Amino acid sequence: STGSTGSTGSTGSTGSTGISAAPFSGPFRMFVSNLKYSAHLKTNRDVMDADCKFEGNTVFSVNHNWLALVSVPGVLADAKDRIDEPGIYVNTKPVPEVVASTVAELWSGTIQHPINFFSGGGMPPDMAGLGDHIWTGSQPNGTYPSTWPVNANCEGYTVDRNDYNGIYGNSNSTSSTWLVGGPSGCNMLYYIYCVEQL
Repeated sequence: STGSTGSTGSTGSTGSTGISAAPFSGPFRMFVSNLKYSAHLKTNRDVMDADCKFEGNTVFSVNHNWLALVSVPGVLADAKDRIDEPGIYVNTKPVPEVVASTVAELWSGTIQHPINFFSGGGMPPDMAGLGDHIWTGSQPNGTYPSTWPVNANCEGYTVDRNDYNGIYGNSNSTSSTWLVGGPSGCNMLYYIYCVEQL
């Protein structure tokens, strides 16, 4: 009799191909904080950073770094040295608009569209009044000038004194006044810009 043909071994299963998600490279979102800040509240930039990170990651369901666009005296003082990821920067309008096509443009003195929306896409309700005032402490190029005295920015937004001022920008502006609108008393409550980074 003819011998039975041996069974053919089963073909090994093909392993699943691991496809890792591409690293995030933008566009980087910029929004007006939901909270207002004042040196009267003894705020500082670390607190602002933490609030930006919590708000940005909560609203957009991500785990990214978010920083306050604020320059202060001291180490790592300049906003441009902290907010430096290459890529496109956009606002949080329901249909986002390009603020800057590159990080270099962000610090060029002018931007393409204003940053005047909350993280959720709405605009501050008091925009016609002081709602467009944003603490920045920055020159148009994103730096804190060495020629400014320490009291120019409420000593890093920690001191509330009548003879101390902070530098604010205007969130409705696309000219250099988006960062430098003028000085204001440290007891005033203003918003800040929050910026997405890696």
